[in-house]
Amino acid sequence: MRALIWIVVLFALAVGFTMAGKYDPGYAVLVYPPYRVELSLTLMVAVFLVLLVLGHLFFRLASATLRLPEQVRTFRARQREQKSREALSEALTALLEMRYNRAENRAAEALSLDSTQWQATLIAARAAHETKAYSRRDGYLAQLEQLAPDQAMVRLITEADCLLGEGRADAALVRLKQAAILDPKHGVLEKLEARAHQMLKDQQQAV
Repeated sequence: MRALIWIVVLFALAVGFTMAGKYDPGYAVLVYPPYRVELSLTLMVAVFLVLLVLGHLFFRLASATLRLPEQVRTFRARQREQKSREALSEALTALLEMRYNRAENRAAEALSLDSTQWQATLIAARAAHETKAYSRRDGYLAQLEQLAPDQAMVRLITEADCLLGEGRADAALVRLKQAAILDPKHGVLEKLEARAHQMLKDQQQAV
């Protein structure tokens, strides 16, 4: 739309200068020894305007060229962010579908694209736990502690739940005590503690 307006304006100026040239007797003399050029005043103004427009276009082109690397970096960053979000969404879906290997792989991909995606670390830890890859699970949880120290509650609850699933009730109780310091009224803590104590009782009776 803007281009069309500019075209109309240029045509209007061209017509205006043509009409003015018929009735304007003025002229301009350009002297650069030994050269001498005589131009009608209308033509000189037209040439000046054309040069002005060309100069403006040149500076815009130069500015766009200088901004091109930054625009490319921004475009690539947006692409990585979009791919990271897609991978995170697919990882969560795979986790809910109990496709744990795919969930871990897609969560790891989301992390490789955006290292600040702490949710991806949590999903990967859960998925690794379900496949009994406990060393990888612990690695993800340690990474989560570094990426999102303000998410200590979700990390401690996840660790406690995973440790209970592994049969390590004592270690789970340690995590639950740490979580209770952060939020003693958190509803799930009592359930996990009861589960841990019951597991310890069953282990003692089995011995």
